[in-house]
Amino acid sequence: MVAVAITQNIVIQHAISEALHCLELDPLIRSKQVAVKLNDTWASAEDTTAVTQPDTLRAVLQFIRGFGPHELVVTGGAGAGETDEVFRLTGLMDVVMQEDVTFFDHNRPPFMAVPLEYQPEADVHGPQASVMVNPRVLGYDTLIALNQLKVYHTAPVTLALKNIAMSYPAADPLPALAAVHRVRAEVRGGVNVTGVVAICRPLSRIRPFRWPLPPCCHKNCAPQA
Repeated sequence: MVAVAITQNIVIQHAISEALHCLELDPLIRSKQVAVKLNDTWASAEDTTAVTQPDTLRAVLQFIRGFGPHELVVTGGAGAGETDEVFRLTGLMDVVMQEDVTFFDHNRPPFMAVPLEYQPEADVHGPQASVMVNPRVLGYDTLIALNQLKVYHTAPVTLALKNIAMSYPAADPLPALAAVHRVRAEVRGGVNVTGVVAICRPLSRIRPFRWPLPPCCHKNCAPQA
C-alpha cells in the first residue's frame, strides 16, 4: 500500500479524493467502527482558521463512507471552548448533520483514568501519573487524525501528535478551563513532553490513519492545475 500520497488541485474535495484513491482503505474501514478526529481546539465568529475546515471533513466522510464502515464517528474535544460551539461556529456541525454521521464530544463524561506509564530509561520522568479520558475513545477500530497544518506564533511544529494526545485528556474533569490551558501549555513548552508519549501508549491498539496525507500510485496523483 502507498504510505504517502501527494496531490494538488484547486478544489480541495478533488485533491482529497485523488489522494485517497491511492490508498488501500478497505481493510481499515469496512465493517469497522471508524472515528475521525478533527482539530477543533478553538474558533470564534470572526476567526475559524485554527480548525479542520468543513470542506475537508465533508470530502473525507463522503469518500470513506463508500467502504461501508459499521459506524462513522466525528469525535472532538475543544481545548479552549465548548466542542459543540466550535463545531457550530465553523460549519463542521452542518457537515456532520448533512452527512448523517455521529457527533461525539469526548470532553463529556463518563471518564476513566488512564495511567501514564513512563519508561525512565527512555523518558524523562513526568509529573502526571494519569489522565482522564472518555472510555469511548479507546474502543475505535480505526482512528483518523484529520488535522490540517497551520502556522503558530510561538510553538514549534506539532503535526498530528498533539491533535490526539492533547485532546483525548478531557477538559471537563479539571476545575477550570484555565487549568487545561496551563497543563497543555506545559506540555507544549517541554515541561511534560514525555506525557504526550505516555498518553499515546494506551491508544496504541487503535489502528491510526492520518489525513491529509502527503510519489504515488497512479496518474491521478500527479499535480494538477
